Amino acid sequence: MSKKKVLVIGGTGIAGQFITDYLLHYHDICELFIASRGIHKISEKKVKFIKMDIHDTQNIESVIKQFDIIILALGPFSCVGTDIYTICLRNHVICVDINDDYGHSGRVLEIKNENITNFRGTIFTGMGLCPGLTTFMLEYAAEQLKKTSFRSRIENLFWSRCCFWNSFNNQYV
Repeated sequence: MSKKKVLVIGGTGIAGQFITDYLLHYHDICELFIASRGIHKISEKKVKFIKMDIHDTQNIESVIKQFDIIILALGPFSCVGTDIYTICLRNHVICVDINDDYGHSGRVLEIKNENITNFRGTIFTGMGLCPGLTTFMLEYAAEQLKKTSFRSRIENLFWSRCCFWNSFNNQYV
C-alpha cells in the first residue's frame, strides 16, 4: 500500500499543529505536509513545509492536485471562500475542513447545486475538534441575550456559568 499524501493547510496554527501532531503517529501510512502563508521552520523531520496563499487560486490548484487529502485548518472560514473546495473536487482530492461557521457550511453545500458532473472528489465540512458544539452554544447564548433585559442577561450568564461548572464537576445531571 502506498502512502497517502496529506496536506494540512493552516498547519502552523493551533488547530493545525494539533492535527499535524496527531497525524505524525501515522507516518507509516501518510506523507505529511503543512502549508501556511508565512515561512516557518519545522523541527519535525517527517513533515514538509509549503508556502501558499489560499487566495491565489492558480497556485493552490497546482499544489492541491499533488495530494490525496487536504485538511483545511485555517480561518476564519468566512474569509476562505469556496474556490479551494471546487479545486479539490475537480482534482479528485478529499477535502476535510474544521469549519464551525454555519454560513460558510451553507456556501460549501451550495457547490453541489452547481454543474458538478465532472467532480469526483469528496468534501467533509464541519469536522472541527468539537464540531458545531461551540458555535451552537454561542448562538444559543446570543439568542437568549436578545430576549432578556440587561439585568436578566447578567443573571442568566452567571447562572449558566454556575450550572456549567457544577455539571462539569458532576454536581448536576
